[in-house]
Amino acid sequence: MMKVFSYTKLTAMVLLLMLVITACKKSEFMPDPVGEPIQAPDYPSLSTLLGSEYSLFKAAWEKAEMDKVLGVEETQNKLTFFVPSDKAMGEAGLSSAKIAAATKNDLQDLLRYHIAASNIGLEQLKAAQTDLIIPSLLKHSKFKEGIRREGAVLGTVPYAYRHSLTVKEGQLLDNGIAVKVSKEASVAKGTALFIDRVLKKPEKQMIDILREDGRFSLYLKAMEISNEAYEQDMILNMYPMYKPPLNFLVDAGFHYEGTMYEDVYYPRHLIRFTLFAPTNEAFRQMGIQNEADLRALQNRIPPQDMFNGNELTPIDSLLRYQYTAETFSNVIYNDDYTMVGLSVQRQKDMNEVTFYGHMLDDRILANYPIMYATINGGSWVSGYVPYRFNRLANHQLTVKHIKANPQPATVVEENINTLQGPIHVVDRILVPNDFSMWHKK
Repeated sequence: MMKVFSYTKLTAMVLLLMLVITACKKSEFMPDPVGEPIQAPDYPSLSTLLGSEYSLFKAAWEKAEMDKVLGVEETQNKLTFFVPSDKAMGEAGLSSAKIAAATKNDLQDLLRYHIAASNIGLEQLKAAQTDLIIPSLLKHSKFKEGIRREGAVLGTVPYAYRHSLTVKEGQLLDNGIAVKVSKEASVAKGTALFIDRVLKKPEKQMIDILREDGRFSLYLKAMEISNEAYEQDMILNMYPMYKPPLNFLVDAGFHYEGTMYEDVYYPRHLIRFTLFAPTNEAFRQMGIQNEADLRALQNRIPPQDMFNGNELTPIDSLLRYQYTAETFSNVIYNDDYTMVGLSVQRQKDMNEVTFYGHMLDDRILANYPIMYATINGGSWVSGYVPYRFNRLANHQLTVKHIKANPQPATVVEENINTLQGPIHVVDRILVPNDFSMWHKK
């Protein structure tokens, strides 16, 4: 009986559908066109606009077979092309001989970085009044970055080199660096901006920059000493709970010796953020002259064997306002539970926190939401940028944290671009108001 009923119901539904289709006349939904047809714009290909002033870019473009690449990979997308002049190419060391000697892959990497994966013009950038962050077509061969997903696990995708673009006071800025645009043109695949410099992608991680620059030796040593306590926790604690130390942020490859690096459920990835890196002089202003002083700070109380929740080492309780990232961690094990590891991932409910120098402005960031909370399908802002900035008459920038000692730090160098994001060098530590030798948030 159930089977007969089901077939009858199905037959009725099919007949009803046929009746609806039959009743739908073209005249009901598709009125006859009125007026003359409008011809779609027929924009030129980028290659046809590359005259003698852009011959080096054209040579690289043709050798790399970029028209063929885009014809396969970007069949539907409209793009933005940054086209450096011959003068700019020459200043970057990209002579005719250099291009002739380069491999196709090397040239493709160069050109992919000069293509943003969205069609954007100067007027749109002016209207935005803030940075638009657009991935380039260039991906890193090794690093991954996290993407938001429901649940506790972040998925990963290949790391994409990005362009943080804005127009400020009539000047195009790319990742904080001024770029002069001589002309703009619509092309078949999007928009071409003809520029006066070769765009430089970040080559190094934050940890590389800090290690190579002698100004940060105490900062590096502070990380190392602080991390020794967390490593002890990893050895002794079955379920480590501590906040991930800075090493996991500035070095995407950092992990504890003798532990798991990652597993399939918790893939490692590079975390983007902004770092206010304190110089050695910043430490000396607090009476910390050398490694011995750092160890004295770390050992002012008996060392803790295990950490709980938001507990930090004395050193990390001092340095926690020097960077904008928020992360969470998961403990990982191998199949027989004989080896443990720590997966550190970007906080899913956090907005973009890579801020180049021109963005460090209260008019832009004072009410910039960075954290969200959700419950029962609703969401609300749970945190704003906690920094305040002041650009002095001599154009020097100061920064302070709203929960830190009121004495601001001076930014002595801006926009050291890295794979994680910008480093801004500061001459003072942003000391938390509640700083103590043993800090619990």
